[in-house]
Amino acid sequence: MLAVAGGLLPMLPSRVQIGSTWQDTVVSVACRGDIALRTTTISRYRLSDTAVVQGRAALHVEQTFEMSTGSDSSAERLNGSVRITGSGEGERELDVDPVTGALLQAQGESKSVITVRTRSTSLPFQQVVKEMITLRP
Repeated sequence: MLAVAGGLLPMLPSRVQIGSTWQDTVVSVACRGDIALRTTTISRYRLSDTAVVQGRAALHVEQTFEMSTGSDSSAERLNGSVRITGSGEGERELDVDPVTGALLQAQGESKSVITVRTRSTSLPFQQVVKEMITLRP
């Protein structure tokens, strides 16, 4: 959840105009028992337009991102050689408050492939996510 939340909070540069681009990186670690997963998300943003969301002025930002994840190698030794790796990519359209940078709404899609390896098998999983996030009234 932390990685998802971080990915939805674009840090706007102090000065932006239509056509401005920037990027950031979010790194998060989540633990489940002895398995620690480190996820890195690199996002690229482009301010494409202005908008109005529920009567509020907004900046329309296009986001593309790539993700990679992997289990901590020390956890592999502790948990009997379970190893998790994965990667993915996606895009979102975000509308943010021009003053505070707060998210007003978003929609997008992402696709990830995660592989869980044990001593006896390798299990590949694919996840496709379509999301729509709206501000509650």
